Amino acid sequence: MINTKDDDATQETFAILPQIMEDYETRFWRVEQSELYKPAGVIAPKLPLYHPYHPFTNVTNGYDLPQVPLATKFDNYTDVAPHHLLDMVSAINPTEVQTFFVVQSLPYLPGIPVIARYQYGVFPDAKSEMKGFQSIWAQGIVFDHKSEAISKLPPTKIKIYESTKNELSPTILCGNTMKLDVVENLKGRGVWSLVVSSENGEVGDDGLFY
Repeated sequence: MINTKDDDATQETFAILPQIMEDYETRFWRVEQSELYKPAGVIAPKLPLYHPYHPFTNVTNGYDLPQVPLATKFDNYTDVAPHHLLDMVSAINPTEVQTFFVVQSLPYLPGIPVIARYQYGVFPDAKSEMKGFQSIWAQGIVFDHKSEAISKLPPTKIKIYESTKNELSPTILCGNTMKLDVVENLKGRGVWSLVVSSENGEVGDDGLFY
């Protein structure tokens, strides 16, 4: 786990954000671009995102794609995250913690379900073209700061796999059960997400991976 005593890196990050937003249309700082859906025009960071199962359908303008205008990583999380999630991090006791901040669009029609697409983050070495498939267990705990409501997305074996159906999307994200909400309830809303991955998918009495 990352445990630094000072918050210099976090303050430095926030201080430079206006400059980043001024200079770049898509602003990734300390984050690399994912290869997933890249041939189809999606510019996504190697971080967890949320969008519908099919990111290219049910869009508002017929040609829109999800946009990520800002994504960055922090060195420290203890001074940033709410205590509701910090308590869960302590209970899980992970071997590594990465803290990130993402701004993304949801250019989709009302009523379309938005699901966790953690594959961008938990498969950082994924390629836009692959053979076979890769899978890992993932779990999401989402905290709404305004209402202080906590939503637990069920532990799910998520995958990326080879597809021959679409030349623009030769690698597909798989897993359709980690639904967060519908589009209209998420636009303009900020949430905290605790994303946990596990090789074996075993959970304790509290329903969390261990």
